[in-house]
Amino acid sequence: MSTFVSPNSTAEKHRFEAVDSLRGVAALAVAIFHLQVASHVYGLNFIRNSFLFVDFFFVLSGFVIAHAYHNKLANGQQFLEFAIKRIARMWPLHCVMLICFVLAETALFVLSHRMALPLPRPPFTHDRTLIGIPINLLLIQALVPVQGASWNGPSISLSLELFAYTIFALTVLLGGKRAGRYQFVIMLAGLIGLAVQMDDRARLARCIFSFFMGVGVWRYRDLARRLPARTFEVLSVGTAIAMLAFAQKEYLYIACPVVFSLVVTSITFEKGPISRVLKHPFLLMLGRQSFSIYMVHFFLAFMLTNAIKVATKILHVPSTVPGTDLVTIAGSPWMMDAITIAYLATVIGISKFTYERIEKPGMEWGRKLAIRSRERAARHGSSDEASAGWGQPTAHVSLPPEVALSTE
Repeated sequence: MSTFVSPNSTAEKHRFEAVDSLRGVAALAVAIFHLQVASHVYGLNFIRNSFLFVDFFFVLSGFVIAHAYHNKLANGQQFLEFAIKRIARMWPLHCVMLICFVLAETALFVLSHRMALPLPRPPFTHDRTLIGIPINLLLIQALVPVQGASWNGPSISLSLELFAYTIFALTVLLGGKRAGRYQFVIMLAGLIGLAVQMDDRARLARCIFSFFMGVGVWRYRDLARRLPARTFEVLSVGTAIAMLAFAQKEYLYIACPVVFSLVVTSITFEKGPISRVLKHPFLLMLGRQSFSIYMVHFFLAFMLTNAIKVATKILHVPSTVPGTDLVTIAGSPWMMDAITIAYLATVIGISKFTYERIEKPGMEWGRKLAIRSRERAARHGSSDEASAGWGQPTAHVSLPPEVALSTE
């Protein structure tokens, strides 16, 4: 592990705006994927494979977390601050969206007992059972094999990322100079897990492989500076688009993290034409709101598709395309195109609100809790070794409130 980005390098203080915008675009693609309506775009192979952007989120999270924290986890106190900030970054919006789902299920439960609603399924069944609520509140739904614990589907990736964050922090804290070797071994373990079970059930292996690929990108990114930046950027992004548009699903679970790692590497240099486009103000806004887009859209898609199904059944007209689960109105793909556009606009609008009113206050709350924890440890004076956990003095560090997805 000879190539290591210096903590004093100029890149350490740089915010990668272009790749942040790309995360916003990817979040919108996932939002379209989850809106199961018979529009013209839904049947495109690129959209059908957009669920694989979760691997992009994992890769990018690995890169961002390594960039922000690899040199700031020297003792137990810093580990505690890291944990506080990561949970504060994820949990508030996750909790709000879980409440929205629970309220919606409760309303459907009450209404279904007062009138004969043609519901697609009984309330509090399938992916949204009562036992899943406390599991979701603890963000362990991806690690506990309990059916009916999904609720807000994208939150599963948050549970996986939280696990990956913990493993990463422990490798840095306990591994010291050998942390890179441990991270490489963990990445290989994820790859082997994917090779053994290359399907949707290998969620943990996908997360571990992709996340630590992102950590590897951070470690070895400088090697790519020798490549022609513009050509590298266009080829990596073009390969990713072609892969999602044309490749068969069974080959993508391993290929995607590798290709997405090349995309993250090239875009973070911000020297090509795609990076310039990604710095458009609208796309930068999408990047800032990407976590909200990812977390909010599933509830809106759930409400919209179920509302259409109920309305069409009441009117005694077909609610889905024959032979599929795709929702339609009067069999018109053009009408579903219009609904898709309105849905995306609504997702972006609500995400702006949740970013300002939930995400940012949550990050500030986490920052204050971390400061209090640091001050409380400092007040112990001579017991710093105990609070640090591994006998090292507690350093004052300022941790950036970087954006983390999911991930899901």
